[in-house]
Amino acid sequence: MGKIKSALELAMEKTADMAIDREKLKQNDLKKKGQILASSILNDSEKDGEGKLASYDAEELSFVKMGIGETLLSNIRLPLYINSESNLGILEKIFAMISDKEEIYSVIFSQLQQLFDKFVEDIKNLNEGLKQQYMPILMQKQQQMAQKTGQNIQLEPEQDPEFMDLLSKNRQALEEQYNAVIAQAKTELENILS
Repeated sequence: MGKIKSALELAMEKTADMAIDREKLKQNDLKKKGQILASSILNDSEKDGEGKLASYDAEELSFVKMGIGETLLSNIRLPLYINSESNLGILEKIFAMISDKEEIYSVIFSQLQQLFDKFVEDIKNLNEGLKQQYMPILMQKQQQMAQKTGQNIQLEPEQDPEFMDLLSKNRQALEEQYNAVIAQAKTELENILS
């Protein structure tokens, strides 16, 4: 009868020939530090980002910059609300810390700001247009409710699930179009960092 091995012994046997790539671990750690630094700057908890970057040697700096770049690119997205502030200005300032190609990236960030402004305008127009288009259906529903209940009930489009579904589908289609353009801009920014 054979010896019964513990789970630890089995795991040790299976991983015995696996080598730890210490250099890869260090690179991943430096990327993570870059991501944390970018997040701290974005959250306004870090005031001296350039000073922090200066503390790394040239070899380490490239990996820290990669982490910062990944965080910046992941934060370029459409505004969630019509009246929400865009964080593109601070993203561009942080981008300036990791790239010296200002003539290129400043144009991209400017175009992104114009795109975001246009998106907000298009969302407002979509809301108003769909409300006008949906009004006859809503009036018909109000009349049906008045006949059933004997009371005149005023409905707003936002109270109607069918309208909200229609609005959601149209907004999603609009967002997909804009996100395709944003993806192109992110690719261009990524190429600047490469």
